[in-house]
Amino acid sequence: MFVTKIVSRSTDAKAPILRAGRSSVVADLELSFEPGLISNTEGRGDRVGIYTAAQWSLQRGSTVRNVRISDVGTAIYSPNGAESFSVTYDTLEIEDFSYRGIDFSSDIRTGNVFNNIYLKSSRPNVDIPFALTGEESEVSIQQLNVEHTKVNTAILLEDVYGLAASTIHIEGVTLRNPDTGYITLDGSSGSVESLSVYLSPIEQHNTSIIRIGDSVYDIGAAFKPHSAAYLRVGTLHVKGLNDPNADLHGAKVGGLNRTDAKGFVFFDRPQQAIGEYTVQLDNYVWYTYQEDKDIYRAFPVDPNKRIQFTKLGVVPTSGKTSARPTNRLIPYVSTYYDTDLSKLLIWDGTKWRPVV
Repeated sequence: MFVTKIVSRSTDAKAPILRAGRSSVVADLELSFEPGLISNTEGRGDRVGIYTAAQWSLQRGSTVRNVRISDVGTAIYSPNGAESFSVTYDTLEIEDFSYRGIDFSSDIRTGNVFNNIYLKSSRPNVDIPFALTGEESEVSIQQLNVEHTKVNTAILLEDVYGLAASTIHIEGVTLRNPDTGYITLDGSSGSVESLSVYLSPIEQHNTSIIRIGDSVYDIGAAFKPHSAAYLRVGTLHVKGLNDPNADLHGAKVGGLNRTDAKGFVFFDRPQQAIGEYTVQLDNYVWYTYQEDKDIYRAFPVDPNKRIQFTKLGVVPTSGKTSARPTNRLIPYVSTYYDTDLSKLLIWDGTKWRPVV
């Protein structure tokens, strides 16, 4: 990707570097604008690296692979009229974008594959590194990395009805505003096999790892059943929250116990969100370098009680009375066989009681 480089000097902010249509293959290439052309005030569709339509949209087995895109407003842009579908985006290094890294906003997309995507930007007004909005009927993500960027949200999935992600990694990412999440879901449903969040500074109150909005399947018609309403996470791995790399972000002694992390929870949903939503967390792995382990163990979630949890990781299900679990318990779901009492107990939200 470093052998051939295209640098745009166009004064037209709406002129992309490359238009890729129909059955294109874009490979082994570096794209950028002259750094002085990036104003850090770019918005949607400004200073685009790859626009996913020439005469026809990028589609049907097309590939963008081994490409580096830097010093752009948005690296890859797919709006209505440029609908990327059944395209593989493989091994991309996207850096120093001023607005969005990948911005797909058209409403007729199916079957795009994202494999080994690395996103990072030090520009001051980044909106979202990875955004899928409009409609994405199925999307496959294999190793998506978002690192060391200040954002409104790191990953936005809006109307993604069949998410299938193997690995997502977020590291050193800072949320710009309160009441936001590193990953924002709205009208979206699916599965993430492995999600890791490492060493990310927290500067705002009431933030979360995953923030869930409406559960409406919206196809632009009057009839909108509440059916996009489920997320499964295989393993959530968190390490060093609010304890970032000191050389990059400054030292933060105290981690999640610091006042700047007030209100932090792992999963969150606003009170006004429409419809019901269910989350299943199969496994939870954590590590802290600070004296904040009690918060990791307690695993605070959803202060508005708008998420129905079916599982919050692996919790002991049998043992002595003294070993009864106290964290990540779900009322009238979590059970424990007390071997001292020879009784099956159920958690009622405040205490263990015998199953009648």
